[in-house]
Parts: sequence; C-alpha cells; structure tokens
Amino acid sequence: WGLVQLATGTLSDRLGRKPAIASGMAIQALGVMLFLLLEGFRSWALAAAVLGLGTALVYPTLLAVVSDIAEPRWRASSVGVYRLWRDSGFAWGALLTGLLADAFTFSWALSFMVLISLGSAFYVVRYMSETLPSRR
Repeated sequence: WGLVQLATGTLSDRLGRKPAIASGMAIQALGVMLFLLLEGFRSWALAAAVLGLGTALVYPTLLAVVSDIAEPRWRASSVGVYRLWRDSGFAWGALLTGLLADAFTFSWALSFMVLISLGSAFYVVRYMSETLPSRR
C-alpha cells in the first residue's frame, strides 16, 4: 500500500476525498473478508493486496481531509492531533480485536472488523461532506 498511495493520493486530489475514503473502507472490508473465506498462501496474498489497496485509498486521503479543513495557522497542530488519534486507534483496534478473538473466535473478531469497516464506508457516504476545495 505504501507505493500505491502515491497514486491514490493524487487520485483523491482529482476525484475528491469522499469517494476515495468510502471506497477504500469498503475495499478494506473486502480484503479482511477474503482472509475469512479463502485458504492458502496465494489466496491470503491476494487478500493482503486487496486490503493494501483499500488502505492506500484511505491513508493519505484522511490526512488530506485534515489539511483541507484546517486553518493554515493551525494545520500542523491539526495534523498532529489527527495522527495521535489515528495511531492510538491502531493500538486500541489491535487490543480490541485480540480480546474479541480470545473471548469468541478469530473468525468472529475478523467479522467484527469487516462490519466496522463497512459501517465506516456507509457513514462516510451518508454524512461526510466533500472537503476537496475545488469540489466543495
């Protein structure tokens, strides 16, 4: 996803932030779902690639949203606060997923991740305003 985000970040500059974020979250959900449905190294490599594509759509675009809406004098601080919450979300998400896997099953925990990602995609479609200045 690291290399692909160079292209997806540019794509969000042209097509808008909202479509990139919503489709990226849905593609991430599909990638995690493929881990549940498929078996074997090649299949999981495909699932990882799909998950990476979704992440490449979301990762730089969410940061661009913060930059789009933050007043220039506060932009650096806004990006820092966003990164604090994003990075802590990685830690809390991993802990929650581990707790769910321990309490139920690994498949149940991954299914919960799929639902959270799909829910996020639907939330973006329904409630997010486009932040790309040329598309507002």
